[in-house]
Amino acid sequence: LDVVNLESIGKLEEAVADAAVVLCFLSSGYFASRNCRREIYAALGNNKPIVGVIEADKDKGGATVQELRDEYRRSAANAPDIPATEDVLARIFEQEPVLWLRGHDYQVVSLKEIALRVLKHLPYYISNPSELDRGLKLKGELSSFRFPRL
Repeated sequence: LDVVNLESIGKLEEAVADAAVVLCFLSSGYFASRNCRREIYAALGNNKPIVGVIEADKDKGGATVQELRDEYRRSAANAPDIPATEDVLARIFEQEPVLWLRGHDYQVVSLKEIALRVLKHLPYYISNPSELDRGLKLKGELSSFRFPRL
């Protein structure tokens, strides 16, 4: 969901429903935001895959997974209309979030991992998963990049 392309915040749930994958940039304060929680609940309600990205730099809002879990629990305690807290956290952190690293070469690695995680949820790659076994290669790289299988 790109809020820049969202015509009305009232259509947030509709935009999430139309998405193939929900990419959440998780930073300090994310779960304190009502609209960010709406995004997550819409993704869960529509059974959308969630790809989490965590900011690594504390000066840019970075937080650890534990800090984010704790933030969600605090926010959930103040919002009685939300789904079961531990179920939500289990889905959000089902897969270890991608660590967003700054600096060109590190950002390339983060972007590749994000792209691979998003691609694996698209219909073509669900039917042809071996297409991603070679990893991704950017122009000018010496070799393709591949993450180890989990």
